[in-house]
Amino acid sequence: MNTCGAFALICVIGFLAGCARETANEPPINKQAGKSFQEELEGRKSLDETVWKEERLAQFYEQRIVRLWDELRRSPKKLETLSLFPFGQLDVPGRSSAIQLDNGIQRTVFNGGFTSYSKESFGLKVKQLIREGFVLIQSEWHHQRFDFNEASKVAGSEVSFSLHCFNDAKQRMYMVSGVLDIIWKPMVKNGKVPDPHRIQIKNLSLLERSASGGFGKVAQIDARELKSPVLSLQPLIAYDLNRDGLSEVILGGVNRVFWNKGNGQFKPEPFIKHWPGEISESGLLADLNGDGFVDFLCISARNRSLMLFPGDEQGRFQKPGASVAPVSFQNPSVLTAGDIDADGDLDCWVTQYKPPYIGGQMPTPYYDANDGFASYLLINQGNGQFKEVTKERGLDARRNRRTYSASFVDLDGDNDLDLMVVSDFAGVDLYRNDGKGFFTDVRDEWVKEWHNFGMAHTFGDYDHDGRLDFYVIGMSSTTARRLSAMGLHRQGFQEYSEKRPVMGYGNRMYLGRDKGYDEPVFREQVARTGWSWGCSSFDFENDGDLDVYVANGYVSGNSAKDYCSTFWCHDLYTGSSLANPVISELLYSSQESIADSSMSWNGFEKNALLMNRGGKGFTNIGFLMNVALSKDCRGVVSDDLDGDGLVDLLVIEQWQKENFKNGQILHVYRNETKMNNNWIGVRLAEQGRQGHAVGARITLHSDRGTQIKQIVTGDSFFSQHAPVAHFGLGKTDSVDRIDVRWPSGRLTSLKEPAIRKYHTIHPEG
Repeated sequence: MNTCGAFALICVIGFLAGCARETANEPPINKQAGKSFQEELEGRKSLDETVWKEERLAQFYEQRIVRLWDELRRSPKKLETLSLFPFGQLDVPGRSSAIQLDNGIQRTVFNGGFTSYSKESFGLKVKQLIREGFVLIQSEWHHQRFDFNEASKVAGSEVSFSLHCFNDAKQRMYMVSGVLDIIWKPMVKNGKVPDPHRIQIKNLSLLERSASGGFGKVAQIDARELKSPVLSLQPLIAYDLNRDGLSEVILGGVNRVFWNKGNGQFKPEPFIKHWPGEISESGLLADLNGDGFVDFLCISARNRSLMLFPGDEQGRFQKPGASVAPVSFQNPSVLTAGDIDADGDLDCWVTQYKPPYIGGQMPTPYYDANDGFASYLLINQGNGQFKEVTKERGLDARRNRRTYSASFVDLDGDNDLDLMVVSDFAGVDLYRNDGKGFFTDVRDEWVKEWHNFGMAHTFGDYDHDGRLDFYVIGMSSTTARRLSAMGLHRQGFQEYSEKRPVMGYGNRMYLGRDKGYDEPVFREQVARTGWSWGCSSFDFENDGDLDVYVANGYVSGNSAKDYCSTFWCHDLYTGSSLANPVISELLYSSQESIADSSMSWNGFEKNALLMNRGGKGFTNIGFLMNVALSKDCRGVVSDDLDGDGLVDLLVIEQWQKENFKNGQILHVYRNETKMNNNWIGVRLAEQGRQGHAVGARITLHSDRGTQIKQIVTGDSFFSQHAPVAHFGLGKTDSVDRIDVRWPSGRLTSLKEPAIRKYHTIHPEG
């Protein structure tokens, strides 16, 4: 197995590399006699011929859509390739309405009378578009519904699609989306996939804007070019180490810090002087020893222990690290901090991720798995040394989640730090702090639906009501929706089928209420971004609405043919939480097509920039703003790197080649949005036990109401945001007051601060 290193199984290629026959930290083996490899293989074949017969048929017809998608990706003249797609008749709805959105975006809806095209007339229409300067840049296609009439032998499909286009002559960008309602031609006996007989386009809409502005890519850092033995860049961290008002960029996995010199100039240097070698993909910058200077906390691959590297007043880490907790880790995932007991120092919650497939084990049950490696609550003894107190503080029951993100955060507004945990094969867990660092499980009391393939989360007030909301991202599955629509399920696994549409629903936004949280009426607008990993909330155009960026895509191979059907039809039912050599061999063989890159798993999904529409809903405008990467992406951090008042983006790309060889690339996007809106920012200065930035809540008061932000860690995927609060003000030209509630309870207020600048605030005022 060729991976990024000992800790690569944490996330980067967890599902896939986990299929390897030999790996460290294998789970306990199920020694009970079971079926042989051949019997397991024959069992899958039998299920495909009976229970999953209609899904296999859907996969057969889907080949035609996969072929189109593959041809479009490879073609240098994509519109011409699209015009060659065979069909009998295409019905396109007419334009019915157009509205103007923010940022110069126009949205046109098409639900008028249909115009019918033959293949020939459609080809002529496309040629006309090409002559007018239109170019298809990228596309996405998902087979979301299938039905087959046994009597008539007629098959039907629904395929959602999106087309991202550019017109050089008009200097405009376009996002076209809709659903193809397909009636297929009769199947012939030669085994060839039928072509569509008739296609009717439904839910057709068009977003367009001028090509000027948006985000511009200004840098790219490939781990391979750094000549590092480790190809994983994460943890990705933004932090103002030398307190000059600009955030440095830290790539912990390759031990690099890029010192921010201003005006887009960065100087790379080693990050830690006494580097321990490979570390886990999670790291934490915070003042953990209470001396007023930021420290670096990580887990060393060499001894699998928690290591603290003390920082100095210049923001450098010159001293050797030391082990600071009596705990050893198998696959650490999240390091998050907060002063949970109000004693003036930062405590930690450290989680682990147990990848499925390794040794032939699978999370059981897949919708509420609590069978992973243990998480630990570590209480700071005042000098950066920690004591493990998980059980006695109320966090023992679900400590074995397969966790990807977690944060200490004040969810109920009582000025102490509660705990949110987001886990794969489970979802959201919420714990209320009693103010003294003892926790009570309040998940079912605070949220109605918590299930999710949880990957990461982010916080913000998305609906402008002055309460803190949160957004949890996971995996939206077209296959899961298709299987549920067909009513396919295995006998004896009723709850598995019932939880399928819930788990595969996708991202969930939770809006704060007087008691607990509710999902919004617009929840589907933020749910289906793809297989989502990292995310960040920020106001990219300074209009006062909090927008969200989401990184998507798991493994993109040489074809868009998707492994997801095998996952939902077989893998989830195979094995248990215990390792099984026979099941290990079965799972390994089933994923050989991913290992050799002939197949994808949620491949070629585009990153999304969800524009907030005044707290009433969201629209994905990623391509229009030049940030709809089609690469498989992971960690995300937003930060105003050049201090111009426009928040920029840092995005980690995860690449993979055959035989699980993989690595990461950092993409840096400068915000070049041409909006003359006002803004203001707050940078929090660490003052040791007098006041920690982590856990502080910032509230801005102006004539348009309040805006809030809480400084947290552990939110985005193996990433950390700087302790900065940036607020867009729109056309508001003054701020009444900014309040900072420090974790100690101290309140610092800044009255009538000047706008269009950053203010550094200390605990003492």
